Amino acid sequence: SAQLNRCTALQILVTRGGSQVKLQGRMYVRVTVEGVRGKTSTRLWSAGGGFDWRETLKFRVIQPTPGTSTTIFLEVKERLRLGKSRLIGSAQLPVTSESGLSEVDVPGFGAVSLQVSWRHATPDMPGKGLFAVISPLFFKPTFCKLSVNLVCDVPMMLDFLSEVQACPCLYLNKRVLRNATRRYELWLRMLYLDTTLDAERALVPPLDVEWVWHVHMLAPYF
Repeated sequence: SAQLNRCTALQILVTRGGSQVKLQGRMYVRVTVEGVRGKTSTRLWSAGGGFDWRETLKFRVIQPTPGTSTTIFLEVKERLRLGKSRLIGSAQLPVTSESGLSEVDVPGFGAVSLQVSWRHATPDMPGKGLFAVISPLFFKPTFCKLSVNLVCDVPMMLDFLSEVQACPCLYLNKRVLRNATRRYELWLRMLYLDTTLDAERALVPPLDVEWVWHVHMLAPYF
């Protein structure tokens, strides 16, 4: 199927950090881009000096146009006990549409090396940008007048949601959901291949297929 990306992915490779003095704690880097956060694993001071993270963080954001930039916020934090952490230092870095290496001077810590690059976004990446998927196989141009009878349709929808609620596996069991998604795709193919209106009216989806269909209509960009 063809895909249309309405936004791109900012990929940040955090390579290493050179502290001004030897630090005994477990350190990690947290990066924030347009309100979305990502962080590396914790690392101890390496034998060669500094902290070797070498981890890639990905964010789904719109790539800046030439001449503009987006700002990333970088924090170096120490992992403490009981899930707590302590801020060592923070800094900001403007990122343009160009990829490249950067070295950020974090006050109270030292230099943190980053490699910034832009890639095509995927739906599983965190971020606020839109991601659209267009599948020509399921596209069927029609011209019709849309109308909804709320008095009749709302009770039917409530009955349907009650049936789904009575089957927790439809929203708690990943294996069942994967199989339901596969069956939904097969059901869509049947609708596409059968062009007679009477046959379309007769094709009533099973509960799991109808549930995936319902969720897909609520979030068609996934």
